[in-house]
Amino acid sequence: MDEIEIRRFELEDFDRYKQAYREVFKFELSEGYFRWKHKKNFEEYNHPIVYVATTKSGRIVGANSFFSETASHLGKSIKVVQSGDTLVVSDFRGRSLFMSILEFAHRDLAQLGVAAVFGFANDNSVRGFVKQGYASRSNTVFLSFSPTLAEVAKRAI
Repeated sequence: MDEIEIRRFELEDFDRYKQAYREVFKFELSEGYFRWKHKKNFEEYNHPIVYVATTKSGRIVGANSFFSETASHLGKSIKVVQSGDTLVVSDFRGRSLFMSILEFAHRDLAQLGVAAVFGFANDNSVRGFVKQGYASRSNTVFLSFSPTLAEVAKRAI
């Protein structure tokens, strides 16, 4: 099996990310659309919140993007993120790559002070979210207070 590194996306990754995005979604992602989609993340964190899985050669073979939001619980604001585009290129599916990306993301998101993750999963990612311990409502909406994020949530609430 190819050696895979999972890490946070860097702006220099855009062309490789765009290639993986096109392969999975059959959609040409422009840099302008990407920056618009991640506008709030750029404003809050100075970078998009995207995690990528790369081969030794630098090919991006998987990714999960997140979008910063604020939720309210008992009158208190907490940082949450919505899971956005999840992708694994076809020749790397079936290797639990999405699970590894999500585990890495939870650790990094906790360091950013994020208390929970929610999302509207597609057919490709719903099983991975459920395996990761996300609660499912009608197989589409998920919320995670994972062990990694639970400590952040306790401090925030």
